[in-house]
Amino acid sequence: MIKILDKYWPPFSILIMLMLFVFLFYYKSATQSLSIILIGLSVAIALVFVIQKQIQAQKQGKISLPVMWRNIVVDVLGILVSMAAVIWVACMVTGKVAQAAGKAWGVNAGILSALVAGLVVGVVVSLLVRWVWGLLTRQIKITPAKSNV
Repeated sequence: MIKILDKYWPPFSILIMLMLFVFLFYYKSATQSLSIILIGLSVAIALVFVIQKQIQAQKQGKISLPVMWRNIVVDVLGILVSMAAVIWVACMVTGKVAQAAGKAWGVNAGILSALVAGLVVGVVVSLLVRWVWGLLTRQIKITPAKSNV
């Protein structure tokens, strides 16, 4: 299941995004529900991939069990912090952009400008969070305990 998901996730996610755009312009009332479902699905998929990667590294003997759990916790917290930061900042910016563009050029222009603004803000904020998170996680070191054998 995970290998199939790993192999076909990129085209599947593009198809879902295209569906979201169609819903955005033709079925505006269902867009919010679909967006919440997609965000939840994306977070769940990201968590599955993170956990799978750490479990495989531990099974291959590259990392110990405590390091695996530390990596899982740090990665999950990183995903949740970056998602929360991107959603918070993008919601603030896109609302203002959509209102301004909507008044000037119409509803569809407001939607498109909000999408572009959300994309740009999302990329910038996620890169900033990634950089800060990288600085913080470099400070956390877990060394394996020495055995007394």
